[in-house]
Amino acid sequence: MAIDPSQLADLFLPVVALYGARILGVLVILFVSARLAWWLKERTTAALEARRFDATIARFLGSAVRWTLLLAAVLACLSLFGIETTSFAAIIG
Repeated sequence: MAIDPSQLADLFLPVVALYGARILGVLVILFVSARLAWWLKERTTAALEARRFDATIARFLGSAVRWTLLLAAVLACLSLFGIETTSFAAIIG
């Protein structure tokens, strides 16, 4: 029972057409949010250290900003695929 490559293409083409744009959108969102999260972490840490906060607290708050933004981006990506994120948001607070 060999599968013809054209039959295989006929099977996967609708799936790629349906989810291809969503996957591309998710990758763009994750890339942009990762870059933005890194930049905001650095800016937050530098701003707090410039105001003579303790370096440990400044790094902690910078990391908290970074992870909060990344979590929001992951929730946005999940909602692109139709996964309800309201329960996740309720758990987070």
